[in-house]
Amino acid sequence: MTKKNKDVSNFYLLKGIWKALKVKRKRQFFLCSLLMIFSGIAETLSIASIIPFINFLLSPNEIWDNNLTYIIFSKLGFTNIEDPLIGIVCLFTSTIIIAGFFRIFTLWVISKFISILATDFSLESFRMSLYQPYSVHISKNSSEVVALNSVEINQLADVFTYFLRMLLAMTYVFFILIAVFLFDTKLALISFLIFIFIYFSLTILSRFYLRRNSIFISNYRQKQIKFLNEGLGSIKEIIIDNNHMFYIKNFFKIDQPLRKKIAENDFISNSPKALVETIAFMYLAFLALYVVMTSSNGILLLTKITVIAVSCQKVLPQLQQIYASWTRISGNSKAIEKVLYSINQSIPNINISHKSKLEFKNQIFLNNIFFKYKDSKKYVLNGINLKIKKSERIGIIGQTGTGKSTLVDLLIGLLNPSKGNIFVDKIKISNSKKIDLWRSNIAYIPQDIYFADSSIIENIACGLKREDIDITKVIESAKRSQIHDFISKLPLGYETIIGEMGIKLSGGQRQRLGIARAFFNLYSRKKEILVLDEATSALDFKIEDLIMRQLYELNKNLTIIIISHRYKTLEKCDRIIEIKNGSIISDNKKISDI
Repeated sequence: MTKKNKDVSNFYLLKGIWKALKVKRKRQFFLCSLLMIFSGIAETLSIASIIPFINFLLSPNEIWDNNLTYIIFSKLGFTNIEDPLIGIVCLFTSTIIIAGFFRIFTLWVISKFISILATDFSLESFRMSLYQPYSVHISKNSSEVVALNSVEINQLADVFTYFLRMLLAMTYVFFILIAVFLFDTKLALISFLIFIFIYFSLTILSRFYLRRNSIFISNYRQKQIKFLNEGLGSIKEIIIDNNHMFYIKNFFKIDQPLRKKIAENDFISNSPKALVETIAFMYLAFLALYVVMTSSNGILLLTKITVIAVSCQKVLPQLQQIYASWTRISGNSKAIEKVLYSINQSIPNINISHKSKLEFKNQIFLNNIFFKYKDSKKYVLNGINLKIKKSERIGIIGQTGTGKSTLVDLLIGLLNPSKGNIFVDKIKISNSKKIDLWRSNIAYIPQDIYFADSSIIENIACGLKREDIDITKVIESAKRSQIHDFISKLPLGYETIIGEMGIKLSGGQRQRLGIARAFFNLYSRKKEILVLDEATSALDFKIEDLIMRQLYELNKNLTIIIISHRYKTLEKCDRIIEIKNGSIISDNKKISDI
């Protein structure tokens, strides 16, 4: 999708959806279309069966005297005029039952197909979001990604429903019109052109409002999720400051306009039904008057009125379905745009396992590295030249905002330098496919550790299926991170659910659990580099000292890079690198020299 932020038509969006479908789904769509055609034919036969049924009820003698029907009745063994009555009633009811069965079965198949399509697009959108480079993630607000992969992907699923039901309705209308045209071309043409013209005019008139509302709804849904995240994320401050009403009032300012626009779209989609039904009843009254005044055949008169009435009863809901579906597609057009844009993003070619690694034998070399964030003119890092030997213990210090974490993000392959190159044993990894292999060497403990609302064992062995987790390694990792004793005293032990983002744990417990995760990665995935970004800031010195000893003793060949404001944490580092204003101002110092 390239027409982002431009007014796009429903046809363009539907074309984009078609292009995004898998080949298998396209074949399934054609099978659904074939089923719709059979259902439409069955619906047509149910209407067509009305004509002989009414004619036989009103004038059985005329039917019996017809040479063709007499031959058919004789072949079937009927000897008098009353004999075929039960058979004709059964034939009429059979066509109604068959048409009803096809309609229900078709709707069931469509519903199953829609669920499969929605899963395909939802999974693809989430996959594309996850595989985006880190630089893309930090340039977006998380509420935008959450809205896309929850609310807007569900809107796309609704669009699948609207579109397929619209196609089904169009199929019914098409076959019913054919049947009525064959019965009375002039009457059918006049009747249905009136209603088609009404719905077509309403579609043209509503298009602008629906598109405008669609953009508004998409933006405000994102704002709504953003505000909910902010409100719930600062719940402690809200309670302490008694600031509930501020958040409630601001949420109201977002929610009320959103609901109004959704209601407007709903009104535009559903309101024509009452208008058209009113016009339809008036039309049938005048039509009956016209048929009475122009027809001398009473049976033909009643048959025409019945056929047109039944056809209108069948067709008008379908026309309303077509109109409502089309307007709802328009009303969700911005959501469709965003999802299609998301699934058509390019992603890095990543096809590695945890067992695939870039061999690290000698050193990491950062050669004249400059870095600035997207849409920023100022460089965060300026001319960084740094060599880190294998198995070295490196400490990085500097004031807040000097570029320490950015430097680490470059080292571990989350970011690519704006200028300069990063080499591992003379192999260039920056801006290359080797970066994914390099990341597989690294265990990383960030400042803010993410925890899932699941058990302790699943959070330590993050990213593994439950059946693949080695509990012995989990326990050993917890022991080394000085949290095993705490876990053992819990009623459920390692099965304890820790809450969203580990909210049931203290800051120090969360950090120790994050360190346990790093130990587990070092054990199970044979990581060669450990990076700690303020990973022990919430621990007391005694616990920190015990953990750091475990880290240093774990593997003599392990390369350790530590960012910390606490000098004691860096006491056993081989050298300290000090950063100021994005540049290295000192290297090769011990912590005692600073």
